[in-house]
Amino acid sequence: IYFCRGCGDYLPSTDFELTTNARSIGRCRKCKNLDSEGRLREDFSRYRSLLHSIRSTEEAFNDNSRIIFLLTEADLRYLAENIWGAQSVLSQWEDTYDLTLVRWNRRRSGLPGTVSS
Repeated sequence: IYFCRGCGDYLPSTDFELTTNARSIGRCRKCKNLDSEGRLREDFSRYRSLLHSIRSTEEAFNDNSRIIFLLTEADLRYLAENIWGAQSVLSQWEDTYDLTLVRWNRRRSGLPGTVSS
């Protein structure tokens, strides 16, 4: 019988995922499944491809602009959805799968403020 840190119950060993190299027991299967179901999963694949595209473009400029390489998919999603309103700045097109990122001013470095959708 083992103690589950999640629900606080004493349960048989069959209710735990035990491995040969485990140092502690942790949570039972029921608690792990509840935790997995309760987590919000977000799809960042669209923003990952946008980020890859803008990074490739920025590398081609070869002007030592590095800030765009510090952005994550979550950062880009925030910019696209909250700052730009999930639409093209120029045409107000709202399908994010059709959007691409470009430098608004080619002479300035690729900062988030100089990149538009």
